[in-house]
Amino acid sequence: MPVTTLPNNGATLAVPSHLRIVPAFNVEADRERWNVVEQLLAKDFASHHVEVLNRHTKEYQPNYAVHALLSFYKINASETVMKERYDLESKMLDPAGPVTVKITADNWTEYLGKGQTHYTAYTQFFLTEIETNGIKPTIATYLPTLVRGLGNDCFHPLVHLGLGLEFQHPFVIAQGLAYWAYTYTPIIDSLPPTVDDDDTANVLEILQDAREDVRFDPEQIHPHWGQLEFHKRVRKAVGSKLGQDLAELVSEWKIEENEHSIRAALEELTNAVVLVAVTTGHVFPQQLDFPLMQGLIACKYLHTTLAFLPTQKDQIHLLRRFLLVLLALYVSQGRPNLHPDRLETAYFDSMDMEPLSTSPPVGSPTLPSTPALMAREWHALCGAPAHLDDDVHVMEACAALKMFEDLYGEKSGAYLKAAKVVRSVVKTGSGEEWEFRGCGYPQASSFLLEEEE
Repeated sequence: MPVTTLPNNGATLAVPSHLRIVPAFNVEADRERWNVVEQLLAKDFASHHVEVLNRHTKEYQPNYAVHALLSFYKINASETVMKERYDLESKMLDPAGPVTVKITADNWTEYLGKGQTHYTAYTQFFLTEIETNGIKPTIATYLPTLVRGLGNDCFHPLVHLGLGLEFQHPFVIAQGLAYWAYTYTPIIDSLPPTVDDDDTANVLEILQDAREDVRFDPEQIHPHWGQLEFHKRVRKAVGSKLGQDLAELVSEWKIEENEHSIRAALEELTNAVVLVAVTTGHVFPQQLDFPLMQGLIACKYLHTTLAFLPTQKDQIHLLRRFLLVLLALYVSQGRPNLHPDRLETAYFDSMDMEPLSTSPPVGSPTLPSTPALMAREWHALCGAPAHLDDDVHVMEACAALKMFEDLYGEKSGAYLKAAKVVRSVVKTGSGEEWEFRGCGYPQASSFLLEEEE
């Protein structure tokens, strides 16, 4: 396999051709495209923070330059498109900032959750650990401690770390670990033990429990719950009765400490996440719930990250923490109804009514019936050809669904139908096609929210 030099540290990385969804035109062209990605990743690592301050909301949000580069590489975007997209993203980014403290293996836990100013110190620390010990030992050493802190920034640190692990890229892995470290904020310090066997439930049943439990009625949580911005609602779970109540639901999910049970739990969680993200949107005008779609993307990187945890106990802990954050998001977004039947509106031949959306059509109007046609359909749905303003979230969601099909089988085309719904509803990625406020609430503009007093 051709290799390219990792800028600034002399290491070598194989061109990750196996991660492409859309095949490259030839090996040489792929090597050149990956060289461009490497150069821009190095530039981003040296220059920019992993988060950017939104000047409108005064809140921090992820630096999407890395996500865009790696997602565009997967779909065989041209060097020109990748450079232009990076230039577009980088105009909005903040500098990485100075090293404020010296972080070492002895004191690294002292600065967990202490905020953005520790980002550069953490990235330098984790990159040194990776260069000294390797990727897998570094993850095995530090991630088990970080798992408990998943929550304050939703799934963003998990997604960034998962991207790095997917590409085995030290810069992106160091960024992801640093992101997780400085945003470290457990929703609850210790999860309660699993309930007795007679009281256990699967993930879909737990979501239904959340819908029916009056403790999660908006008026029980906050007098203006539906008017708060979604990220502020999620944070209400941290260190609160809401977080404790959600953790009680997590205790209903039983995962045994063996490989078969962990795999079954991961598949069960994955299928529930797909339904939560894809079948809860508004019908007219059509919108998908943006934070819940972020949960679907994060589920892809949950798969990637889980394999690097050293023990089955650690893996179970991450699965349960993921479910806790998912429940916090689900309650935050108004506990929208799941409508599995909407997957059957994706193709003409799988329903008795018109498709959910056919203007403009993406991919085939009918469900592909052969492996070759399925592969062609996935190529179309995952974003080919690439354009400068393509929504990275759409590409990543479709890539996640393709990975789920590879892992768990076609399931009568369920994952393909889900991808078709995503691409049919979110055509340009404009704000009008995403619902940020929550699809469990009456439809309204996401940009007219009242600020929390």
